Amino acid sequence: MKQIIICLLLLTVFSIPAFSQKTKPVDYSQKIKEATPKPLPQTPVVKRQTTDAQEDNLKGKVKTVTSESEDLSGTWQTQGRKLSEITDFDENGNRIKQLLYDSNALPFEVSVYGYIDGKRVSDYEMIKLEERPIIMAITPNKNQERTKPDPRYKFSFEYKYTSGKLTEKKWIQSNGDLWIKYVYNHKGNQIEEIVYSQNGKLNQKYLSTLDNKGNEIESVEFDAFGNPSEIKSKYSVKYDSYDKKGNWTKKTTSKVIIENGKEVYKPMYINYQTITYYP
Repeated sequence: MKQIIICLLLLTVFSIPAFSQKTKPVDYSQKIKEATPKPLPQTPVVKRQTTDAQEDNLKGKVKTVTSESEDLSGTWQTQGRKLSEITDFDENGNRIKQLLYDSNALPFEVSVYGYIDGKRVSDYEMIKLEERPIIMAITPNKNQERTKPDPRYKFSFEYKYTSGKLTEKKWIQSNGDLWIKYVYNHKGNQIEEIVYSQNGKLNQKYLSTLDNKGNEIESVEFDAFGNPSEIKSKYSVKYDSYDKKGNWTKKTTSKVIIENGKEVYKPMYINYQTITYYP
């Protein structure tokens, strides 16, 4: 199941030139610390049928997942293995903090998770850097009555399940307005993911095929804004290594293209996971 990343919905990050080798490395830890929202209450826990770790198909008592990516297509301005995400979980598998990085390995968003008034909620802040101008792109739904936002958090989440499987997830803004809705249709080893915007219009559509470990081995993206039944792109995923808990540590994603009437797999990028666990 694809990971939901709020940054793709909230901002536009401009590309910047690759850093010169003479540029002095910058310590961004203070910037991250300044941007990090205060921790949200972790009790009382809102019970649900799956945890964040399970929805990410993580096995064992995962504490931290450090994700890195490497471009193979030659489209990134800078090459090599780059930090992309650091996510912390509690001992029950619930996400408590997430730090995201852009394609230049610059930190740009930090989120915290918790519970308020019987809701699963999150708060986040963008990390402002001189190297990267940011434009916010939140567009309120004009068809809904505007109410005052709750200053304690940015989003709450609502879940629906069928036979123990997540079938719907809503992101609700703190003023009560729907932000986005994800619908998951399960059939055998496939999951159809349909994403709706706040106005109810189709925004994205995918079909994932899973292996017997629950890992995605094929992903199909459909033309959501044109013909939703038409395939826009297709990807194949190969898992190169696993850790002792059975979680993948390296995978290679290839784009399927047609050459001379045949499907050809063109490697696009490599993802890495380094996972630490609770005792």
